[in-house]
Amino acid sequence: MALDGGKVVGAGLDVFEHEPNAPPALFARDDVVLLPHIASSTRETRSEMGRLVIKKLEAWFSSRPLVTPTPETLAMLENR
Repeated sequence: MALDGGKVVGAGLDVFEHEPNAPPALFARDDVVLLPHIASSTRETRSEMGRLVIKKLEAWFSSRPLVTPTPETLAMLENR
C-alpha cells in the first residue's frame, strides 16, 4: 500500500471496493480519514444530479438516445 511505503502521507477515503465495508486495517491508521460516501454531497452536485435524472427520464420515455447509456440500459432498449 502506498501509505505503508510513505509514497502517500495521508488519505481521505469515501469509496471502497466492497461497500459499505471498508478494510478494517484502515480504521486503525492515524493517516487515514474514512467517510460514508459523502464527497459529492454539495448543494450544487445534488442539484445537478437531480437535473440529470430528469433529462434521463425524459429521454427514456420519449425514446430519444439515452443521456448516459450503460450496457444494461442499452439492452433494455433492444427489448422494447
